[in-house]
Amino acid sequence: MAFPPVFTDVWDTTQPPDTQLANLLGQDIRNLKLDIMQRMSLLSGNAANIPTPETVNAVWGGAGFGLIFFATDTGQIFQWSGAAWVNVTGTFFGASKRYSDTATYTFNTSGAHPTTGVTIPANTLAVGSSFHLVAGLDTSGSGSVTASLLFGASNAGFFISSAAFNYLIDVDHVITGGSNPGFMKVFQGAPGGSSPALVYSGPINITINTAANLTISTSYNITTPFTVNQRFLSVTVNI
Repeated sequence: MAFPPVFTDVWDTTQPPDTQLANLLGQDIRNLKLDIMQRMSLLSGNAANIPTPETVNAVWGGAGFGLIFFATDTGQIFQWSGAAWVNVTGTFFGASKRYSDTATYTFNTSGAHPTTGVTIPANTLAVGSSFHLVAGLDTSGSGSVTASLLFGASNAGFFISSAAFNYLIDVDHVITGGSNPGFMKVFQGAPGGSSPALVYSGPINITINTAANLTISTSYNITTPFTVNQRFLSVTVNI
């Protein structure tokens, strides 16, 4: 079946009529099995392809009842209200997802060096959602580098010292629509496990289009040969 789906038969609770010929019973049963199978196949899929159900009996039972759709790419659950799909994910299991880039990136030449990062599928985030980002890296050598966190087309930059240090980047962000408020902290510790010091703390405002894929990554602009090792980047989304 192509998408958008075109059902073989319209769902009509008035058919077949009582006057239907008895010798058509077999055909009627086969049609019913086909109709149910086609509609059952649309109870899950990608969030961007969520179908508009037929309105007959779509909310049979009154307020609070409705068809359920499972978005297998974003981990969300939607319920049909009779007019729109309502995101009810938050009522199940706390509704969180984790995206991680655990590759180690090593850069030691001048210039801009982006990483792959993670991609949050379109429509995963909505107003009221939030995410927590943690990234870890270490530096060595003598030089200087500016690090940037990239949120699609928006970025938040900060300066990394020219000495050898370990760094932990910590970001909390809430989706409010438009320019979204967040807070970033950067901790710096000397190699060997010394207690980290807070070297940056402040708000960040970035614009996120929740209807599009959101790639979150880092980029390191090295101005003098210097080694940067990024060990991980992890984003936990609270839907």
